[in-house]
Amino acid sequence: MLPPFFAGMTQPARSAVLDALDEAGGLILVAGPAGSGRSATLRGLLRSRPDALVLGDLDMPETAAAALQTARGRLVLATTASAGDSLAALGHLAALRIDPFSIACVLRLVLAQRQVRRLCPACRTPVQPTNSVTAPLGLEPGAVAYRAQGCGCCEGSGFAGAIGAFETLPVDATVGRLIVSGSDQVAIANHVFRRWPNLSAAVRALVVQGFTTAGEGTALVRPQRQ
Repeated sequence: MLPPFFAGMTQPARSAVLDALDEAGGLILVAGPAGSGRSATLRGLLRSRPDALVLGDLDMPETAAAALQTARGRLVLATTASAGDSLAALGHLAALRIDPFSIACVLRLVLAQRQVRRLCPACRTPVQPTNSVTAPLGLEPGAVAYRAQGCGCCEGSGFAGAIGAFETLPVDATVGRLIVSGSDQVAIANHVFRRWPNLSAAVRALVVQGFTTAGEGTALVRPQRQ
């Protein structure tokens, strides 16, 4: 079982995570910037697999090499704040001069994520956001989303905790071959994201399903200009 932070994850993505957690060994890498909820994800994964070894950020070649070596015989959970999405996480490992064959053999899953405020389910209210809000999310004009209302359950805030938006990249046999052959990220994305959502699609699903507001989602897919 996965905790509430994972509630917005699609069923195929949940299955990919649980499959990776069932492995005797290997590396599960959680990617995302500060404030993206990496620690919450590690706690959730560790709850499902308490014998896994938890490491910190793989930000140095020596640290990453040691993590992959350990993961040959034990399940290892690690993070990186140096990659904003799953494809960039693969690039980060390559930039640390990790042998592509080792990555393909040991890496089981990359989870790239963001964290958004979760709407209070007791008082969320359906609305039709303006096109300026829905367009960046890829929603059709007139699409229904939800807004924060506020009630006694959420002490008037309209929100209740946080929820994750996840981009799931399982390293299957095809991805492994692409990594070893030095294929570009487009080839990997074309294979992976036909089945699993990228971050933009994951955020859009959270909005449509009423887990968060269109404004919260738009802030993730269209970063605020300075």
